[in-house]
Amino acid sequence: MHRVVVTMRLRALAVVCSLAAIACRDASAPTPADEQARVPASVSAAFTSAATDTIDATLTQSIAVTVRDAKGAAVTGAAVRVAWSSSGAGPVTFAPVGSPTFTPTVLLGTDAQGVARASARLGRTAGAGYVVATVTGKSLSDSVRLTVHPGAPFRFTNAPRDTAVIVGGTITVSLGLFDRADNPLSIALSTADPGCTIGPDNLGTRVITGVAASICRITLGAPANTSFRVTVVAASEMLASGGSDLSLVRLDGTGLATIHHTYLMYDCVWLSSGISLVCPDSGGLSVLGLNANTPIGLDATPQRIDIPGVKSIGLVRASWDRNWIVFTGYPLSNVGGGNTTLYRSRIDGSQLQVLAANCCSSIVPSFDISPDGNVVIYASYSTIRLDVASSTSQVIQVGRERFARFSPDGSTVAYMDGADILLSDPDGSNVRTLYTSPKIGEGPYFLHLEWSPDSKWLLTIGYGDRPFLIAVDGSARLRADVQYVRSFRP
Repeated sequence: MHRVVVTMRLRALAVVCSLAAIACRDASAPTPADEQARVPASVSAAFTSAATDTIDATLTQSIAVTVRDAKGAAVTGAAVRVAWSSSGAGPVTFAPVGSPTFTPTVLLGTDAQGVARASARLGRTAGAGYVVATVTGKSLSDSVRLTVHPGAPFRFTNAPRDTAVIVGGTITVSLGLFDRADNPLSIALSTADPGCTIGPDNLGTRVITGVAASICRITLGAPANTSFRVTVVAASEMLASGGSDLSLVRLDGTGLATIHHTYLMYDCVWLSSGISLVCPDSGGLSVLGLNANTPIGLDATPQRIDIPGVKSIGLVRASWDRNWIVFTGYPLSNVGGGNTTLYRSRIDGSQLQVLAANCCSSIVPSFDISPDGNVVIYASYSTIRLDVASSTSQVIQVGRERFARFSPDGSTVAYMDGADILLSDPDGSNVRTLYTSPKIGEGPYFLHLEWSPDSKWLLTIGYGDRPFLIAVDGSARLRADVQYVRSFRP
C-alpha cells in the first residue's frame, strides 16, 4: 500500500504541472515572438525642420533617427551611429542632444519610442553633404541631405571702380565677395538707372551693357551698400584722319563714311555748328561745308579762304563762337624758314593780326583760342597766355611748354604735359593733375587733346592710335576700338 501511494502522488504532481504549464513557465523569459520584436529591421533619419544653416552654426533642430522591427514596432536600446559624409562641405560634427561636446561621429541609443536624437554643428566650408545614420552590427542605414550655406558678407576682392562703356557696348565686372571663412557669395548688383542693364551672376562675374547715355550708379547690397558708377557714353560721331583721308565714324566703329574733297587736307578742326570744318591746305585755308541732307552730311565743294601776306599755313584752331581762327604760317617776306608766326583773323580771313612772331611749331598743335576768341594760350619755350583785346601777355609756366585746349563752355583749360593731362582755370591758375599714366605703354601716345562738345570728356590718342577718353571729373576712362579719331563732331 505504501508504494502505491507514492506513485499516485508523483503522477498527481505531473498532471498538475501539465495542466498548469503556463503557470509553471518563467514569466520573464522571452518568447520567440518577443525576440523577433527586438531585431531592428529598418532605420530612418530626418530633421525636425529645414536642414540648412550657415557656417559655424549649431542647428536648432535635431536629427531624429528611428529604428523599427519587421512589424513596424519601435526598437528600444538599438545602437545608432551618426556621421557626416561629403567630399568637400563641412565638416559637420555631432553630439547627443544637450551635450556640449561635438565629435565627427556620435554613438546613440534609441529610447522607448525607438528614436535617437543628435545635435549638429556646421563646419566652415559651404556646400552640401549627407548625415548618415547606421544601426551598429546591422546592414541598416539611412541618410538625410544637409546644406551648409555661406555666412554673411565679410570682404571684397577686386572692389569695383568707376568705369565707362559706349552705348551698345559691354563691360565685364569680376568681383569677389566672401564670408568670414572665405566661402564665395553671389554678387547682388542692382541699379535704378535705365541707361544700363546687368546680366546674371556667373561665379562673381557680371556683364553690364550700356543702353543709353547716362551715369548708372551700380549698388552692391552688401556688406555696406558699396556702389560704383558706370558712365555710358554716346557713340558720338567723330572726325577721323588717316594721312590725307578724312572720314566720319561713330565712336563704336560704325557709320564709317569718307569725306570727299579736292585738296590735300589734314588736321582739320570743327566749327561749333558741326556743319563745317576748317582745314589748312598747301596755300591757305579751306572750309568744308557739311550738308545735313546727305547721308554723310558732306558738301564736297570746299570754300577757299585766302590769307593775304601769309604762306604755308600749318595748323589752325577755331573759336567756339565761330568768329575767329588762330593759325600758324610764314610771312611772305620770310625766306629763311625757322619758327612760324602765330596769327589771328576772322573766319573769312579778314582782320588779320600777328599774335607772336617766330614762336610756334608748324606741326605740333601747341596753341588754342578761347571760346569767345579773345584769349590765346600758346607754347614757345614757356607756356604763355595772351589777352588779345588788351595785347597783354603773361607767362603762366616758365620753361615748360604745355599744349593747351579751352573747354567749349570756357570754364576750364586742359593741357598736355608729357604723358600727363592737367587742368586749370581759364586764367591759368589752379593747376591740377587729371591723369598720370600708371605705367609705360598706357596713357597718351602723342600730343593730341580735344574736348567733347559738352565739356565733360577729353579725347587723346592711346597706343595703337586708338582714342582714349578721360572724364574731366576724373571718374572714368574709356578706350575705343577705332583708329585715327581726332575729335568729336559738335
